Amino acid sequence: MSLKSFDNTKDEEYKNNFSDVIEEGKKINIPKKINQRKEGKKSVTFSITETELDIFEKEARERGFKNKSEFLAFIINNI
Repeated sequence: MSLKSFDNTKDEEYKNNFSDVIEEGKKINIPKKINQRKEGKKSVTFSITETELDIFEKEARERGFKNKSEFLAFIINNI
């Protein structure tokens, strides 16, 4: 992977895209998995519909994440 792939402009673009999704509820393109920093984890519980869970699982697999938690952490870290 080239160092050029780590770019503040891209980071700002993703941040703006996530903000748009939160505000407008529209879909965006979430990038494929990249390395994330390691940190202690804490279990949480929340509720979503079966359809939402299916979509979330499918997207996580397609983007190369090991599990749903890793994918969710990636999304949260990029808000």
